[in-house]
Amino acid sequence: DWVRTTLLKPQWMLKARHELTGPLLYIDVDAYVHKNPWPYLSQYAGDIAAVYDYGILNSATILINDTSGARDILLRWHTLAKSRLIERAGTLEQTGEDSDQTVLRDIVDEALQVDNPGFSFQRLPMNMAYIFDGKHRHELVGPVYIEQLQASRESTGHEKRLARRRQRLQELDPSDP
Repeated sequence: DWVRTTLLKPQWMLKARHELTGPLLYIDVDAYVHKNPWPYLSQYAGDIAAVYDYGILNSATILINDTSGARDILLRWHTLAKSRLIERAGTLEQTGEDSDQTVLRDIVDEALQVDNPGFSFQRLPMNMAYIFDGKHRHELVGPVYIEQLQASRESTGHEKRLARRRQRLQELDPSDP
């Protein structure tokens, strides 16, 4: 299921961080990039950065710098996600509360409570992981760089949400029926 799949994300992100040099930008496969984000993202010097609004960390777009702190947070994330997969085998809920982003949110929240967490976390603006149906569009400052198209809606059975997603896909690529 999609929850179990999300818990595998930190594993291959950690592998990529060990194999590649320079900053990495993880973007969910169901995203649409409107504008080159690198000129903006080059301003971030922290170990890792993601959108974090309304108490929710969004793991759909993550900047991972080439630092030991980034490797540390990815290792913690991978370890805890793997534990969740094993400990809750067969009992993972089909909600975001059991997904990879909840594990990462808990790590970040805990780190923000201590003096020396071992890594630095920075917040990206919603423009970097904007969810297409625009509940908070009025809060954006500047253009949308990366739009998240919520592929999970294809399997939810919520017809109105599914119709909005398919309409947005058609707007972005009219040549795709």
